[in-house]
Amino acid sequence: MKLIIIMVGIFSTFSLFAEQVGTWTASPEFLRLKVYGVYASTSNDCSNLQTIFSSETAEEVNFLDAPNLGSGIIPSGTYPCVLIEMSSQITYASDADSPNGACGEGTENTLTVCQTGNTTTLADGTVNNCLDDTDVKVALYLNTIAASDGSDSHNQDVWNKPTSTTDTTKGFTLQQALVVSLEASGQFDVNGSNKVMEWNNNGTTECEFQPPLFSFSQN
Repeated sequence: MKLIIIMVGIFSTFSLFAEQVGTWTASPEFLRLKVYGVYASTSNDCSNLQTIFSSETAEEVNFLDAPNLGSGIIPSGTYPCVLIEMSSQITYASDADSPNGACGEGTENTLTVCQTGNTTTLADGTVNNCLDDTDVKVALYLNTIAASDGSDSHNQDVWNKPTSTTDTTKGFTLQQALVVSLEASGQFDVNGSNKVMEWNNNGTTECEFQPPLFSFSQN
C-alpha cells in the first residue's frame, strides 16, 4: 500500500472544447475549479476504481498555485485510468491582451466544460445531466488508450466510463500512467502552456482554451 498525495504539477489551461485553431496564444494568469475526488484503476476500462480521496464538498482552488488536492492510500501498481470528479465550470484569465480584445489580461472568464445534451457518469455510477451555464459535478476520465485530446468534449462520450479495455472513445488521453510503488508515486501534470487562444467563432471573436496534456511524472 502507498500513500498518494495528489498535487498539480504544471497546469496552465483547462478548456476542453475549443474547436478552431487561433493565431494568437498566451498562458493563463489564473485557473480556478473545484475537485471533489480522485480515483484510479489498474484497467483501461476504469473498473474496480480505487479511491484516492473523495469529498461531498470542495473549495475552489487556483490550479496555477500547485495546490494539494487531497491524499489517500492505494496499492502499488500501474494505473492507466485516473478519474477526477470536478466542477463543470471553471474560471480563468489570460496573462496578456489579445490583438482583437477577446482575451483581456487579468479579465475573468467562466467556461462550462460539459454542456446541455451531454451526460457524465460519476465513480459511483450516478449519471448527471450537463447544463449550459450551470455548475454540476462531472467525471474527467483520463485513460492511456483514449483517442480524444479533449477538443471534442461537446461529445458526451468523453465524459463517460469506457465500456471495455479497448474502448478508445471514452475519456481524455493520459500520456503517462500513474505508477505507484514503495519507492515513488506519481505527480499529476497538466501542461497547457500557451493554450489560451483568440479565435473566430462564426464571425464572433472569442477567447478560448485549447486542450492541455495530461500525464503523471515520478516523484
